[in-house]
Amino acid sequence: MTARRRFRLVVSSDWHGDATTAGFPRFEDVSAAVEETFDAATGMENKADLYVFLGDLADPDVPGAWAAAELACRMAARLAAVDVPSIWVAGNHDALEDGSGHGTLDPLRGWAHAYADLGRDARWSHERVRVCTRPETIRLLGFDVVALPYCAQSHEYDPQAFVRSLPEWVGAQGRRVLFLGHLNLDGIVEGSESFEMPRGRSTYWPTAEILARFGDRALMLGGHYHQRQVHRGVQIVGSLERLSFADGTSAPGYLVVEVEEG
Repeated sequence: MTARRRFRLVVSSDWHGDATTAGFPRFEDVSAAVEETFDAATGMENKADLYVFLGDLADPDVPGAWAAAELACRMAARLAAVDVPSIWVAGNHDALEDGSGHGTLDPLRGWAHAYADLGRDARWSHERVRVCTRPETIRLLGFDVVALPYCAQSHEYDPQAFVRSLPEWVGAQGRRVLFLGHLNLDGIVEGSESFEMPRGRSTYWPTAEILARFGDRALMLGGHYHQRQVHRGVQIVGSLERLSFADGTSAPGYLVVEVEEG
């Protein structure tokens, strides 16, 4: 019997590159933490098959958003240069609520598509750097991906209805399905993301619909909450840094996840 391949993912979330703590800018701390995730994803002995960002790069309507966007573009370019594809899922702090549907991840998406349109190195195309500001499905080698981002109110969607309408090929023939979301969960332990850094409305994970259709083939990874925890089957990654005094007991960091092919 042929052994099933395992795919290594490095997952980070809630960078908040524009954050300040008691008035002190945290961009340098966040940048150093991002560099640690790059090292984890590009180690020569065990390079990642996929890098995932689960939302909240920065608020789009503050000056710090531009430095955070540059950090994301630079990270994606460096990953692509060593053949590590990446998926970037929008969070509630990334959405610009002006009716346009734009947000903090737009520069990254524009950069990735520009290289594809110009016919440059295929590693740098939008197929290697996927920016998900709308719900979508992605078929990868060995498993399927369903992105459930937070969207601006002008472009909102129903996560439950989206999961119920997924095409038949998602999870077909026993394939694992990786759900990447930046949504709310009832009854979870909340922290600074809810009390000190609130933004946007509440949009909830469709956990019942996911488990009803995919059962134990589903792996749910979530952003938004700054404290790492597992709730209703969703593995919450947590923030890269402690961003306020309310996060004093949390353990910031990132996850390394292995997904076995179906």
